[in-house]
Amino acid sequence: MPPPAISPAFRKVLVALLKSYSDTLSNRSCNDFDLAREIPGLTKGERKEVLKAYHAFQDGDGEGEEAPSRILLDWLLVDLCVNLLEKA
Repeated sequence: MPPPAISPAFRKVLVALLKSYSDTLSNRSCNDFDLAREIPGLTKGERKEVLKAYHAFQDGDGEGEEAPSRILLDWLLVDLCVNLLEKA
C-alpha cells in the first residue's frame, strides 16, 4: 500500500513553517547546503534535477542550467521547496 499523501491542511502548515524557516536562515547569513553531504542517497540524476530546478528558480527565467556545483544557499533551497509545495 502506498504511503498516504499529505493533506491540504498539512501542506499549508508545512509551507508556513518553511517560509518562516527560510526567513530565519536568510537573516542569519547564507549557509551553504551541500547536496552530496547532506543527502548522500541522492542519485546523480536526482542531484541534476535539483540543481536545474534551483538555478531556474534562482534566475527567475524557468531555464535552469546544469551547474557543476552541488553547494546551494540553504534559504533559497527552502524557498524553492515552498514554491513547489504551493504548486502541488
